[in-house]
Amino acid sequence: MKCSIVIPTYKHLEDALRPCMDSIIKYTDTYDHNKEFIIVSNGCGDDVFEYLESIKHHFTNIKILKYPKALGYTVATNIGIKNCKGEYVLLYNNDNVLLEQGQDDWLNYLYEPFKEDKKMGITGCHTLFCPSANRNFILFFCALIKRNLFKELGYLDEIFNPGAGEDTDFCCKTLDAGYNIKCVSEPVLADGFYTDWYPIWHKAEVTVKDNVWWNWDEVFERNGRILKERYQKEK
Repeated sequence: MKCSIVIPTYKHLEDALRPCMDSIIKYTDTYDHNKEFIIVSNGCGDDVFEYLESIKHHFTNIKILKYPKALGYTVATNIGIKNCKGEYVLLYNNDNVLLEQGQDDWLNYLYEPFKEDKKMGITGCHTLFCPSANRNFILFFCALIKRNLFKELGYLDEIFNPGAGEDTDFCCKTLDAGYNIKCVSEPVLADGFYTDWYPIWHKAEVTVKDNVWWNWDEVFERNGRILKERYQKEK
């Protein structure tokens, strides 16, 4: 699998980016020529740049794209996608930490459905139901996408920037175009309840809320209205 792994990052070196990259290095064959890592560093200080430079020797293919101002998740992610060369694009948040596993297990789990289904468009490790769109969608904190989908459907819609809703929107477009999406997590019984299992821990919304903490609720509600207008139109 030729895969481009896109990681946008905004500040939060010690509590997000460092543990994220350390776990990737530990559980991934980062010297594999079929993998490329694209880090979109935006609105970060010198500490982030210095850290990224210090770990470059762990990777065969790594690009560090630097932008002095905060771009927002959607814009930063699109920049990463546009710099990809892989057949598949993995969108990956900087507040993820891989859990104990065999080397490349996390990637193999995501890739397996593509080998079985020619119409598979997106796989991920967590799904939710979006009331605004009235659809299930893959959360893009960890999602593997066929790169040709971006050529066919366009990039993430930047109307949702700085974040929230672009993953729902892209999943809806993918399904409407006749492709499939799939969650690769397995149900595990814990404390009497079933929960989805995949070898990752996601803090969730660490950087996007930090970027727009003063009007996050307003952004979330606005993006929800956009989704409702697009996908719950009166017939």
